[in-house]
Amino acid sequence: MEPTVPKPILHIADILRWADAYYQRIGKWPKQRSGTVPEAIDTTWYGIDKAIADYTEAIRLDPNLALAYNSRGIAYQKIGEEAKAAADFVKAKQLGFEP
Repeated sequence: MEPTVPKPILHIADILRWADAYYQRIGKWPKQRSGTVPEAIDTTWYGIDKAIADYTEAIRLDPNLALAYNSRGIAYQKIGEEAKAAADFVKAKQLGFEP
């Protein structure tokens, strides 16, 4: 029996860095929401959806959290959801976020 190796914990910064690397290699943003991330063996794009869900929950709990809108906008942008990203960036700016 082979020993099981725990999957690494993904952080949104890692996922976004991998998305940037993909863009540099391929010339477009990754659109898949599942499948293996080439830069991290045994890791999936599920993590970016989890990050979006976490930011959405933070916004639900505090609708004035500008940083959460901006961060979710970045995540949406990385998966090609440009309209959602733009809406979040506008809301973040309305709430006073300064990049």
